[in-house]
Amino acid sequence: MVSIVLPVYNAEEYIRKCIESIQGQSYVEWELVIIDNGSTDAGYEICREYAKEDSRIEVFHQYQNRGVSVARNLGLERSSGEFITFIDADDWVEADYLEKLLEIQREHNADMVVCGYQKGNDRDREVGNEKRIENSRNSRLLSVEEYFRDYMLRGNTHCWGVLYRAKKIDDIHFPNKMTIGEDLLYLIHATMKMERIAVSDYNGYWYYTNPKGAMLKKFTHSYMDQLICWQQAKEELIEQYPNLKDRLNSILVVSSLLVVGKIAELTREEQEECKEDLQECLNIVKEYKKYRSIRRYLPKGYPIKIVIFSIAPKFYLKLYGAKKRAEYESE
Repeated sequence: MVSIVLPVYNAEEYIRKCIESIQGQSYVEWELVIIDNGSTDAGYEICREYAKEDSRIEVFHQYQNRGVSVARNLGLERSSGEFITFIDADDWVEADYLEKLLEIQREHNADMVVCGYQKGNDRDREVGNEKRIENSRNSRLLSVEEYFRDYMLRGNTHCWGVLYRAKKIDDIHFPNKMTIGEDLLYLIHATMKMERIAVSDYNGYWYYTNPKGAMLKKFTHSYMDQLICWQQAKEELIEQYPNLKDRLNSILVVSSLLVVGKIAELTREEQEECKEDLQECLNIVKEYKKYRSIRRYLPKGYPIKIVIFSIAPKFYLKLYGAKKRAEYESE
């Protein structure tokens, strides 16, 4: 059986599509563990409606929003399947999603199966999955180091779209105090428990590009969680895989500049309130720009960004902020 952990918070607009995509699975031996995180809209009641009609669905309610990590951890505690997977409340999956992941698992006797995904918007949600991109469904077996190097450290840091063997992760939990980057640390700790990891081109998970998502909102201090996560990830991974040091250093620099980009979108008065966060980003960029070996891992355009920001941070903020405002005005 597969346990599906689904955290929900104020998702009344999306939750029906998500649950019905799970109910429509060709593989029927699943349980859906829904953790409502203190929703103030109709989301909790909608989940209860589905649970009344389908015995495979359980709904647990928290009376306040304690964060997605707490919800997922509670879902893990309540799960009883041989395998576990996570789905977010505003996402949905193809009808053959679980069936295909389990086929890949059996083919490789894998402890963890990772698949691709497609980005969907409101129109995709309305018209269904006709847009699906057909691709090969090849899969391959990777070592833990290969997975980190060739997959996770290339941007695939989400906990969803993954099938986990439950007994391998029974002592792994999401960090409760983080709002951005909690997926990354969980995935690292879970992966280190695995022996056989299968990665597939199959892309039956639909990721909703939510304009209200955490990474698309206005800058707050919680954005610094992203840097804290990558700093911790670097320390833990380099200890076992020193060959990953340059790639991890490059990611930390890029993440710092992404945070700086969010600060640049603020007003001057708001930027003044973020001085400490901005200085921390500047310290990271200055620290690692001297390592020439990271350059081959930097995305196009980032070497010049690093130079400008490290020499003239105020000019960089002004330039980047003007660029973003121009983009918004043209939309």
